[in-house]
Amino acid sequence: MSSAGVPGRVAVLSRVRNALGGSRAEAERRAAVAARLGQPVQPLVPERARREKDQQRRDFRAFLEGQSATVVEVANGAEVPAAVGRYLRGANLPLRVRAGGDPYLAGLPWQSEPALERLPGPAAAGDEVGLSHAEAAIAETGTLVLASGPDNPVTLDFLPETHIVVVKDEHLVGGYEGAWEKIRARYGRRQMPRTVNFVSGPSRTADIGGQLVMGAHGPRAPVRHPRARLTGRPSATAADAAVEAALQLCLAALAIAGRLVAGAVSFPAGRPARPLGARLRRRQQPTQCDEQGQRAGGKQQISATSHGAHSWPAPRRQRPRRAGQQRRAWPLLRSQP
Repeated sequence: MSSAGVPGRVAVLSRVRNALGGSRAEAERRAAVAARLGQPVQPLVPERARREKDQQRRDFRAFLEGQSATVVEVANGAEVPAAVGRYLRGANLPLRVRAGGDPYLAGLPWQSEPALERLPGPAAAGDEVGLSHAEAAIAETGTLVLASGPDNPVTLDFLPETHIVVVKDEHLVGGYEGAWEKIRARYGRRQMPRTVNFVSGPSRTADIGGQLVMGAHGPRAPVRHPRARLTGRPSATAADAAVEAALQLCLAALAIAGRLVAGAVSFPAGRPARPLGARLRRRQQPTQCDEQGQRAGGKQQISATSHGAHSWPAPRRQRPRRAGQQRRAWPLLRSQP
């Protein structure tokens, strides 16, 4: 409460209203607000978002494929089930998808793909492929607009590693303003779904070490079908290339390690390679220096990797002994001849 007994919130809002010239009658003010909400001012739209429909399709496809997504175009919705089956077989994925209760997807002729299993409901931890129907698609940036709800549970957008999104051709718009108009037209003004997700390609991050990782926060392989466009959010081409490179590095490291163990690495200065077993047997043979060190209580210290491939530092110069000083037994550090 303020000092005058007026609630603090009312006092603050009254000062803001007076500063904005809110001295008009309350009814007039409310009418002005209703008129503004009823006919909102159109924002500036970039030229790229106002292109012809054919150019928008080309832009949308180019952006998605540039973001590692697979784009499959079909003539109509009746061809979507066959396109989904072909994609899953080509990617060596199980013929099983998780989908919500979307009426458009439920009305497609799935009987044409009898081997394809559709599981209803939100995505579970073991689901590999999710199937959704997009509210809109934005050609300006190659973005899919996905609304949450029982028809298309939001878990389908993030849990499965492969996400297949069906986009109708009439839902393709130039910019973000058109996408919001599509959502308002379906849900009504002042009525919105719980979440609206804008997805541009597969999930990726480079937070750790500047290394790009696919699928860090969601699917790593999307697919999309236009004209009943199927969009599987990123195709796994980029991810497969990264995994293949990592496997090649691992194989190269294993090959080098195997050559080291087998003693097949050439030593510097023309030293011949000797089997590891022979080097170990030689180390086990005590020498005169070893026996002197053991009698003096010294500990033997031999490097397990002293196979001649290391460059040892020069020995330290011994200081001359004083009269009556006994010789000290130093630990033995030597390489094989």
